[in-house]
Amino acid sequence: MYAFAIADTGGSEAAWALILAGHAVDEAVQALDAVGAALGPLIADTEWESEGVRALRRELLGYRDGAAAEVARLHERSREMERALAS
Repeated sequence: MYAFAIADTGGSEAAWALILAGHAVDEAVQALDAVGAALGPLIADTEWESEGVRALRRELLGYRDGAAAEVARLHERSREMERALAS
């Protein structure tokens, strides 16, 4: 494939193949490093979002339950007032 380079450098075909393989490995390592660097913040963001959404859901459920309890108390007070007016 690169016969001119082999002839120019005086190296063997096996040495040239090792050099090319080394460059390919270096490029792969750089690509994987870039992917790993990009995944770190995504993982952290996803964890935060998941925990944040769960916390928000818990808060909303608490508000819903609290509102339902207040509605029940208001209904009871309303019935008390109706009984007081009826007597």
